[in-house]
Amino acid sequence: MSQTNQTVTEIQVTLLKNHTRAGQSYQANDTLSVSQTTADWLIKNDIAELKADDKAEPTKPKTKEKELLNDNRS
Repeated sequence: MSQTNQTVTEIQVTLLKNHTRAGQSYQANDTLSVSQTTADWLIKNDIAELKADDKAEPTKPKTKEKELLNDNRS
């Protein structure tokens, strides 16, 4: 049986309230580095939010098709 090396992306979240994770107690406003799945669960359950630095969504570049459509409407 071969093992597959999978890279797990760590997400920074800030706790909104006290929380215990893997037997370790954390206070509100503590920052944790967790997997995407754990981050999703913490956020869905109002336990954490994305760390302030991670909240900004990257700007999506316009596609050439969208640029052409916009040019034709002008």
